[in-house]
Amino acid sequence: MKRSILLFPVAAILLALSVSSYRDAGVRDALLRAKALMETDPHAARALLDSIASPNPPLKGRASESTGLPSFRRGKEEAALYALLRTQADYKCRVRLTSDSLPLIATNYYGTRR
Repeated sequence: MKRSILLFPVAAILLALSVSSYRDAGVRDALLRAKALMETDPHAARALLDSIASPNPPLKGRASESTGLPSFRRGKEEAALYALLRTQADYKCRVRLTSDSLPLIATNYYGTRR
């Protein structure tokens, strides 16, 4: 009896972990597809980046509005790649930037070459 009671929470945790890792792999794949499309069709790359739609909660402090950056579970690498690709797609599609948040995220992660 106790074994079956413990089995359910363990199974639920394993299921939740597998679903979250599947979603992360999908986001990574979408970022890599957008990177491949960037030179040939920047509008398609931008649409693909738009399809990754789970925005971060608003930031606290001086920047209270959301940066438009999706929440990534794997950390800064995916967030920086998204920021770089989104900025590049906006530039190639001649979309005017309204904020420097995304270029700043990419620059902070990848660094600058002067």
